[in-house]
Amino acid sequence: MGVGVYDSDFNGTGGTFLVDGIYASEEDYADYRRERLKELRKENGTTGALELMGLDDEDDDLSIPDYETWSQEQYDDYNEMLLDAVARIGKELGFSVSRRGRHTSDDAYFDDEFLSLASGGTVEIGWRSWETDFVIGVGGSGPFSKLMEDVDGNTEEIVNETGMAPQRAADLYADLVSAVEEYVRIRLMQDNFKCRFKTSGYTSGGYELPENAAARVAELKASIQELETKLSRSPREAIREASSSERIDLAESLRKINDDHGRDGDDMAEILTAIPVYNAEDGTILIGNPYESDGWFSSFTASVSGIHDYLKTLETDENQLAPIPRNEATEAWFAAQQARHDNWLLLTAEEYIAAVREDLVIKSANEDDEEIEYVVAKHGPAPQAPAFG
Repeated sequence: MGVGVYDSDFNGTGGTFLVDGIYASEEDYADYRRERLKELRKENGTTGALELMGLDDEDDDLSIPDYETWSQEQYDDYNEMLLDAVARIGKELGFSVSRRGRHTSDDAYFDDEFLSLASGGTVEIGWRSWETDFVIGVGGSGPFSKLMEDVDGNTEEIVNETGMAPQRAADLYADLVSAVEEYVRIRLMQDNFKCRFKTSGYTSGGYELPENAAARVAELKASIQELETKLSRSPREAIREASSSERIDLAESLRKINDDHGRDGDDMAEILTAIPVYNAEDGTILIGNPYESDGWFSSFTASVSGIHDYLKTLETDENQLAPIPRNEATEAWFAAQQARHDNWLLLTAEEYIAAVREDLVIKSANEDDEEIEYVVAKHGPAPQAPAFG
């Protein structure tokens, strides 16, 4: 039945596609031999040169390789063209290129027959032969890809390494690998290589070059650069640039980490959940962390500069407290505070509640060291925040 169609996702970090090899038939060889004989006659200056040399068209002493040797030469030449093409494509993407390849069993999830031809840091482009064909693989490499192998099991490590919720990071990574694979495949097809995909254990189908191939290549290249930039950010940069939905997802992951550690312990998440609350009694801003036994950051008092008048419009509770919303009036203040604190995830009460789906409760202690719980915001429909001005 044969060996089947090669296919691998490299432990969930990538994928493969096939490139048709070259098959030189005996008819092709006969054509080659006839042409080579013509060249020999021309080189000797007479059509009777072979006869004068005591040779004929079938003589083994002619400087023409036999069929087996010639067909292997065709295969090797074709393979060299493919390797050159992949290396060139890797350079287009700004990858580090190893023209002759290197084994990557320690760096990537390629099998031992794969050679890595280009590396983008977190992504490898590899090659291997497969019967008379070739396989191009795009897979993860380095510590980041190993975290992606088990997203749920590596929640804390991914959060600390990326400043993103694990699934957000995994989606970006999957998008990057997919874009690199498609880019390499289209560029090879533009160079007239025939690429195929697995349809079953022993069958495959052919990819078709898209009509807008040049535009698609440009789009993919821009996407790859954008995804690489996002994945190479420091955790601080990722948090600072996060959208509201990304902050909510990260807050949900921090809840899981803190719950796994056991709340109120010393070994909490490296990134602190920080929620600003206006204290109307003295006109200050408090920062609360719902996972700490003493949840108010006593050593921190945020500046009210620029939002003082707006804060006075907030509706406070019986404790003279009001969570600060994020809107046009406060956006610049939130951004400035987030930029100053590397290990914070600065959230609104609304974002925190959306993440954990329960009340926002900050714990503290009174003068008698008795625990007090402040219900700063309740889970459920929130009242409309007053508009600034």
